[in-house]
Amino acid sequence: MLFGVVMKSFELVVELKNNGPRVGKVAQPIYVLNAESKVEAFLFSSSISFFRSIDLKLQSAVMSGKYIVSAILGSFGIAWVFDYYVSEKKIFGGSTPGTITNKEWEEETDKKFQAWPRTAGPPVVMNPISRQNFIVKSRSE
Repeated sequence: MLFGVVMKSFELVVELKNNGPRVGKVAQPIYVLNAESKVEAFLFSSSISFFRSIDLKLQSAVMSGKYIVSAILGSFGIAWVFDYYVSEKKIFGGSTPGTITNKEWEEETDKKFQAWPRTAGPPVVMNPISRQNFIVKSRSE
């Protein structure tokens, strides 16, 4: 029966993958005590497992990124297919308005919007107190 766990950190030389030996607080001995406070087991918890967990997290981030990107692209593809069949093929019925398909209507609309600048009366200045507008005359006249 396990009673408790005592942890103390100490310095240890550990051979890391590509960086060579390093000294530092990289490991912790864990003493597992029984009911009589005698050491029943000695476990070794290293921060190398921390580095491995970071590596696993990066791998899972790459894998999850793969799934996220593919899901986004798939959703855009599905949206395009639905848009095409609903608006172009009109699977729910309906028709395209004549104002869209009629070339004469399109030309008249273009003429209307090309009529800028619009002609109006002479420029005016408003007197905010009396709320009267006064025609502004240019100095050259």
